[in-house]
Amino acid sequence: MNAVQIALIDDDRSWLEALAEYLETKGFSVCTAADPAEGLALLSQKNVAVVICDYDMPGMTGLELVRSIFEQPRSIAILMVSNEEDPSLAARALAAGACGFLTKTGSPSQLLQKVRQILAKRETAAPASQLHLWQRLLPSPHRMKHGRNQRRPAARAHLAPCTKSSKLR
Repeated sequence: MNAVQIALIDDDRSWLEALAEYLETKGFSVCTAADPAEGLALLSQKNVAVVICDYDMPGMTGLELVRSIFEQPRSIAILMVSNEEDPSLAARALAAGACGFLTKTGSPSQLLQKVRQILAKRETAAPASQLHLWQRLLPSPHRMKHGRNQRRPAARAHLAPCTKSSKLR
């Protein structure tokens, strides 16, 4: 039986190497990337079941990386990790499509437990085509940067009020 392939994407080399070594001792096959662009290239070449990625990386945030991964036709589970102290980050990671969120200060055994939970859920999960539908309905991270999914006043100004005659047309 082949080991489950996990991709680690993080710009912190020491954390990346330590986690890769730990997961390999637990029976996983691990590949690593030191930045999001390298990680996306790696994912196009490898048959990865789970991605563990950092939130704060140069060039692309973890949230943007999650969205980029979901543009690929394959179903890949994502666990985001971070040192950030922002209490809303976990909710934003889950809303972007990550299966889980952990702080880097947690123990390796917590991370291993979360990976195993993700893999167990993945075996009974809905097909990827159903998951992608709701992910397309989420607001883009670029719109979320400027507040709570704010509407543009110009777009609202040219909408006609709904009346009986306009409903029938």
